[in-house]
Formats: sequence, C-alpha cells, structure tokens
Amino acid sequence: MYRDVRRKIPFLAGAKIKNEIYFSAMHMNGLFKYNYETEECSFITVFEGEYVAPCLHRKAFVYGNEIWFMPCEAERIAMYDINKKVVQYYEIKNRVKSVAYWNGYRVGDVLYFMPRDVRTPIAVIDLKTKNISMKKMQIDIKGLLSGVVKLNDNYLVLQQDGKLFYSKNNQIITLKDSTKEKLPYLSLIDDQEMIWLIPFDSTSIVCYSKEKENIVCEIELGETSKYCFATSFDNKVVLFPAEHNRDFCVITKGHKKITYCKKHVNSDSEWLEMTEISCENSKNLWIASSDGDIFEYNRQWELKNRFYTFVDSKIYQRCIEENISGEMFISLYDKENRYLDLQMLLRVIYKKN
Repeated sequence: MYRDVRRKIPFLAGAKIKNEIYFSAMHMNGLFKYNYETEECSFITVFEGEYVAPCLHRKAFVYGNEIWFMPCEAERIAMYDINKKVVQYYEIKNRVKSVAYWNGYRVGDVLYFMPRDVRTPIAVIDLKTKNISMKKMQIDIKGLLSGVVKLNDNYLVLQQDGKLFYSKNNQIITLKDSTKEKLPYLSLIDDQEMIWLIPFDSTSIVCYSKEKENIVCEIELGETSKYCFATSFDNKVVLFPAEHNRDFCVITKGHKKITYCKKHVNSDSEWLEMTEISCENSKNLWIASSDGDIFEYNRQWELKNRFYTFVDSKIYQRCIEENISGEMFISLYDKENRYLDLQMLLRVIYKKN
C-alpha cells in the first residue's frame, strides 16, 4: 500500500483565467489546473507525442478561453481550449537543437516565440486565425541566443556570451562582462520604451534605448547578481532573484533609479527560476517559481498571497502512469544520483511504509 503523500508540481508556463491557473508541469508531461480559492490542484491530460523533459514549455499566454504554450523542450506548440477541453497541436518547421524557444511576447492579437538557436525560425502566431508563420532571422551570427526583440523590421539579439547584435547596421556591442565561460545576461525585457538586460553573472543592469538605438545607461549593482526573471509592471521594471532569500529590485522607469524591496519570500530551493503567469485584466502580478510556489503581488510590491501546487498521491500517480503508458521518458535521479527509468519511478515516489 502506497503512502498518501502530497507533492508540489512546479511549473514555468502558466496562465490564469478567473480563479484557476492552467499550467504545464516541469520534470514530467502533464497539463494541470490549480484553483487558488479552493487550493485544489488537478491533472487534466498529457501533451500527446511529447517526451518527459525538465521543461516542456517555458511560457504560456491567455487569449480569451485559449491558453497557448510556448515550447521549450516540447516538439510542438500546444493550445488548450478551456471550454472545449481539448488540446490542439501545431508543428514547428525547421527547428534545430533540443530547446526551441527561450522567450516570447504578445502584441495585440499576435504572439512571437523567439528561438534559443539562431537557426530556428521565429514563430509568429495570428491568434484570430490560428495561422502560424515561421520567420527566419537573416542575421550573420552563430550560436545560442539568450533573447531576441523585434524592432520594426530589425532584431536586437542577445547572444549567450553577453554580446548584443543589432541587425539594422550589423552592430555588435561587447558588454563589459561578456565571456564564453559564464552567462552574463539571462534574457531581455522590453518595456515599450527601453530594453533591459537581465544580469545573471554580471555586476550591472544594462538599458538599451529603442529611440537612440544604443545603450543609454548601465546601473551598477556593486556585486555579481543573479536574476532569473524580469517583468515590466505598473511603470516599473522588476527583477526577481535566482538565489535563495535574496532581494528583488524595482527600477523606476525614466529615472534610472533602483530601490530594493524587502527580501523575497524564502524558498525551499537554493536556486530558483521564476516566470510571470499570463493574465488578462489583472490588477496584480502573478509569479510562478520552479519549486512549485505561486506568488501574488500588488502594485506596491507587497506580497498578497502565496499558494502551493500540491496534489495528492492518486493524482500524481495517475499522471505518472499516463506518462508510462504513453512510452514517454523521464530524467529523474534519486538521492544517490542514480538514473531512474519509468518502471522504477512509482516505486521510488510511493515507497511502502
């Protein structure tokens, strides 16, 4: 007889509709629903044709009653219709590498999925028609990308080694912390006026002006800082820490001013990855962390609520069994760092008393 243990389901790709958050789980193949009023988490289905991976989807976007999942290690783009309760899939043409898309954003009725590898085309999704077109970037650079922002008909590209490339004039900007040994900047955040580089192994926050088409300021942090996520919210840019129990910082736009808020909520993990939960017409900011916690902040950057995506053992077992029956694979290690195959998985998770 298995123990009835409750487990948190971590995720990065999530979307909020009314009082429910729909998300794609990390470290397994599963679409879940969390009701934050009842604090109940339920398993909906698996994503067909996908192998289990650390992160199948990296972001999600709400459009009416549809939730679009941006593939990271998944093979296809997925869209879940909460009314019809069905998942539709869309192929990615000419994709390379295991990681497809690293960041994405929505402009009106159009979604843009930006690739991790320069050879993978940008996915442009017309949400009204569901037409998906693939736009290959005609730029003369190679390697992995940490971020891409489309500026009219041109691209500002952040390379993994910390160099900025602007396709309009083939300009390459080598930042002071650029190095092939580390990851100086994790990604880009576009706040409509400026583009901010999120520091990961860097001592400064860099701001690129769209109007001047160049770097306009570097805000010194005084020490190497690791931030895993940033968002533009209520006329501010907010950076969230990647390390346990560190401050997050708020940049007041237009003033180049940094104010440090109270320490971030303690986490059980030494290292975090966080993303914004997609919402429409929400007064507050909703954040998901890679350890299965959900945070709700108000506009004064006060923590209003913290939720936990716990599921009971029966729901967890059902998801795992569907992963097994679908002949999917999982990368999971036990405390002795031994690789576990799927047939061993249930015995490890549900050990007998």
